[in-house]
Amino acid sequence: GEQIRKGDRLRYSSNGGGGFGPPRRRAPEAVAHDVSEGYFGPDLAAEVYGVVLTETESGYAVDQAATAELRANGLEDPPEGYGPGQVHPMGRNVVPHPA
Repeated sequence: GEQIRKGDRLRYSSNGGGGFGPPRRRAPEAVAHDVSEGYFGPDLAAEVYGVVLTETESGYAVDQAATAELRANGLEDPPEGYGPGQVHPMGRNVVPHPA
């Protein structure tokens, strides 16, 4: 790990609140809505929520068959870095900035 000394600054970014329940149990249509609104991208929708999306003229739509297949494998298991006590992937590169 990194040693932090007096006067160093540490910046930590969080991905926000943890939500309620396993992410892969979230309604696929709600995930499609959030991606259409620009909150996150389709890659994250698949990785975290287990939802496969296709782009449409008005945003994103759920690919029901691909989503069912993806969710059939590991519905309860969050991706690495998203479970209790795990370090979010964005937090792995936290380093001190000397004053």
